[in-house]
Amino acid sequence: MKYFKIILINLLFISCKDTSDSGLAHQEQSVKTEKRNYKTYCNPVDIDYSYMSHYRAKNKVSYRSGADPAVVNFKGRYYMFVTRSHGYWSSDDMLNWTFIRPQSWYFKGSNAPAAAVKDGKIIVYGDPSGRGPIIETDNPELGDWKTNFAVLNPPGGIQDPDLFVDDDGKVYLYEESSNKWLIRVVELDPDNYYVPMGEQKDLFTLHPDKYGWERFGQDHKSDLEPYLEGPWMVKHKDTYYLEYGALCTQWNVYADGVRTSKSPFGPFEYAPYNPISYKPGGFLKGSGHGSTVKDNQGNYWHYATMAISVNYKFERRIGI
Repeated sequence: MKYFKIILINLLFISCKDTSDSGLAHQEQSVKTEKRNYKTYCNPVDIDYSYMSHYRAKNKVSYRSGADPAVVNFKGRYYMFVTRSHGYWSSDDMLNWTFIRPQSWYFKGSNAPAAAVKDGKIIVYGDPSGRGPIIETDNPELGDWKTNFAVLNPPGGIQDPDLFVDDDGKVYLYEESSNKWLIRVVELDPDNYYVPMGEQKDLFTLHPDKYGWERFGQDHKSDLEPYLEGPWMVKHKDTYYLEYGALCTQWNVYADGVRTSKSPFGPFEYAPYNPISYKPGGFLKGSGHGSTVKDNQGNYWHYATMAISVNYKFERRIGI
């Protein structure tokens, strides 16, 4: 049997080989003249990160930072919204990003902004107070954002929001950032200023006793309750993938996981391939609280928050 395999392989090789001089010359020429016609990238994403300041005791700490990316594909172009950036970025290739300082912008100090596409517009929520309106525009390159000032004001406010538009046009708000509360969801009324329809529903929390990567602290070595934050919903075919950030942004094991369901309200099942985004080593560490976007070729890309933490523990960058 082994002998037969050897003979077969040799026959296949001989049948594909061009033994003529011209054929060999052509192959050599192809190798010499072949050029790469693609580009690649290196994390972090090359954008002009905002400067932050933090007062600790009597010392003022200044550092650059970008975190909590919400990326959407709008009419074949990509738009990235980042915490406290006084604007946002656009790109047609995910490699070269242009900063847009919009004409009107209600959330100049936005924390973990949410973004989605609905009815030919980008809708955004990210008021740092945890209570505020959803804004929208059909021209994000100009940035003439508009709002009706209908304020979203659920009990406890809104932290780390995500706006999800389903195939049937229904809109959902997922949110939470806490080591105590569960991720929650509520349906919004798109025909009535996106006000909540019904009560928020609790979905799930972390289980560090069952899943080691959900354990808190540097190298997962803390017994403190870990933070659950940064939900982001993706639907593929008939399955809902609810991504979530685990632990806390300053740790090297900051990561994203996912749970799946057949309904936007759950119940959600833990995915056995978790975590989906994880980088505990290197100069640029961690990869949590992110978003996933489909490109124009049908591929999915995941964006995440990564920590440098040289000048200050919340010194962060964006990675793909």
